[in-house]
Amino acid sequence: MSIRVDTGGTYLLGQTRVPTGPALEIATVLSTVAGKAERTQPPTNYAGTALVLDVTHAESYIRTTSAVPVTITIPLNFTNLLVGRYVSGIQVGAGRVAFVKGDPSIIINCSATLYTRAAGSPWTLYKAGANEYDLSGDLLL
Repeated sequence: MSIRVDTGGTYLLGQTRVPTGPALEIATVLSTVAGKAERTQPPTNYAGTALVLDVTHAESYIRTTSAVPVTITIPLNFTNLLVGRYVSGIQVGAGRVAFVKGDPSIIINCSATLYTRAAGSPWTLYKAGANEYDLSGDLLL
């Protein structure tokens, strides 16, 4: 990867501009590069029927391919997913995806049910607070 100084007083990393100045630290550049790498991971193809979200699913895209129903459990204190971040995916197989609370204190805000509607239904689980999530997508009404 090359780093060059842009005429606007910024370092240019691909399409990401990092402000320069007397206090520019290598940590700023490294965190920017690490952040870009994290968001470009390949999708997770999941063929099982019971998935508990963990560290490997933070900021990921999950493709459920099962022919039978799939349960995605949101654990209490899913600290690997920072507030303001999300996990998303799509129901590829015929198995409808159900989102389940790993603890009764977890809040899932949703305008429909906690189930995907059909094959091809995308979904997004956004972390709004410590144990509060917003679920959106093509969900069963």
